[in-house]
Parts: sequence; structure tokens; C-alpha cells
Amino acid sequence: FLHRFCWLPTWPIMLLLLLLQFLALLAGSTNSGCSYEAVAELRSKVVQENYDPALMTGLWYEHIYIDPAQIGASCQTLNVTFDAGTNTLNTDFSVLYGSQPFTIVEHYAPEDSSKKGVYKKYVDIPFGIPGGSLVTLPTAVVIAELSPDGSRYDSMVLSSCYSLLVTTIEELVVFSRKPSMDEQRLRALLKAVREQGGNFREADLQHVDHSKCPSMAAAHDVQGAAGILFQ
Repeated sequence: FLHRFCWLPTWPIMLLLLLLQFLALLAGSTNSGCSYEAVAELRSKVVQENYDPALMTGLWYEHIYIDPAQIGASCQTLNVTFDAGTNTLNTDFSVLYGSQPFTIVEHYAPEDSSKKGVYKKYVDIPFGIPGGSLVTLPTAVVIAELSPDGSRYDSMVLSSCYSLLVTTIEELVVFSRKPSMDEQRLRALLKAVREQGGNFREADLQHVDHSKCPSMAAAHDVQGAAGILFQ
């Protein structure tokens, strides 16, 4: 999560965050609480056996997250492209901080070709600052559910972790292809995550309301105007 705060324009803050990234990298080698093996264990059997990264491409809407970096953010979306040559997912993670849009490029590179859905996550640090690829977060596709026609994944759950000194931070995010997701469906996904070994507190779950996002608000305005015209 540390990378995402680099949009802040204050250089002392930026330098502090880069230092924290370096400490996280050093601590990661000694803290067994966060590892590729640990996140790999969270994957569903379907992901372990049949996961196809090419079906991840396209726009995703975030619905639930546990991620300190997203404090103050809203309208989170993820736009995914797939590099077949490297089997890497390249994504634009876009949010609003207040009314200000912010996008950061995140990469998911395979950690081990024999482990489907397990990635090394890293970012392109804004403003051309080098070193983003030096700090990688173990990340796994915990759940990936196919659309009815099997042409793409319609919902997914990702889990990442990082070690900061003696503390292990675990992230969890739930996405779907639509701006809203039925609460019952969300509960079913979270229940499945727990059954697969996910350990999170209900109180830590943060919900995303896309109905108040600019694109959705514009759509509602158009629909409202159309309704008035045809009354």
C-alpha cells in the first residue's frame, strides 16, 4: 500500500515513504508472516487448477477492501490488460481523493509459473521516481468466478501482504464488473475467503459506493432527464 501515497506533492513525505518501502523490503526477508506460500494457500481449488489470466482483462469496480492506503479514497476502479508474452497483468488503479482523480499503474508478474494466480505485485512510482519494482508484494487471486458464457471473469477477490518491521499487513479487495454487487453475493464471497484460510476482521472491511461517483452521477442525471421528457 505504501506506493499509493506517493501522489502527495510534498517531497519530505515522499522521501519518508520511500524509506518505509526500503524498510519493508528488508523486513520482508525475516518476517515469515507474509510470503508467497502464505498467499498461495488462500486460493480456491478452481484458481489453483484452472485460472486463466487472459480472462482478467477489462474494467473492474471495487466493492470491499482492507487496505490502509485507500483511506480517504472513493470510486475505486481497476482497468486490466494482459501481456501474453510475460503473463503479466498491467493495471490502472484509479480513485478519487476528495474531488481529485488519481491513477497509479500496478503490475502483477507471475511469482512461479507452476503456481497459478500467485503474483509479485509492484508499481510505477509517480513522477518518474525509480525503484517501484524493487518492492514487491506477495499477491494471490483468491477467488475468480467466470461469467455465464465463460468469456471472462465476472468477480474476483485478491489478497496481498507486506511486512513492515515486525508487523504483517494483509490486504483484501473484492471486485466485480458492475458498479454494484448484491450484498448476499458479497457475503458469500467473504465466507468463501474465510473457509479458504482468510483471516480478517469484519470491522476492517470498507465498502465502496459507486452510486455517488461522477460517471454514475452523470448516468443518473441523464436517466432523470429522460424520465422528465417522457412524462
